[in-house]
Amino acid sequence: MKLWIAPMASYHIAVEPTTPRKRVRDALLFAVAWLMLVAVSHRVAKGQWEDPVSLAITGGIFFFGIYFGRLLFPRHIPSCNVEVDDDGIRLLLDGKTVRWVQGDRVRYVAEWGSGRFRKLVISEHGATFTRLLWGGIGVPARLPQYEQIKAQALRWLENSKA
Repeated sequence: MKLWIAPMASYHIAVEPTTPRKRVRDALLFAVAWLMLVAVSHRVAKGQWEDPVSLAITGGIFFFGIYFGRLLFPRHIPSCNVEVDDDGIRLLLDGKTVRWVQGDRVRYVAEWGSGRFRKLVISEHGATFTRLLWGGIGVPARLPQYEQIKAQALRWLENSKA
């Protein structure tokens, strides 16, 4: 008796490094959101708007604090791999299987996003559960074998409906 093992393809999903432009944009957005929250809460609590000069000073301090905080203490983003074979698709973070969708249980395959942020989402739950609670595996469109993975996922979807 021979045991046949399906060939497995493993794809590394590289995370793009944070650019200085993105750090500035994120720090600016956080500072503006914080200032709006402070100004509105001060208006509700005291019945008058906060002094614009003090808001500008605290906003600048908050902006530089976030910018240099993210520069000095960057987040660790784990390495991510996607393994695809005839049995299903697995998402691995730092070598540990985090999520596994069996090929015969696929109920949802769709492309989310557009352009650079487009990705294929494969899930064994329906569309509502996948959208609200993120129960799927996302495969970015920038992978070279994206079309082959998409074709395999659509085959799984057809076979699971039958």
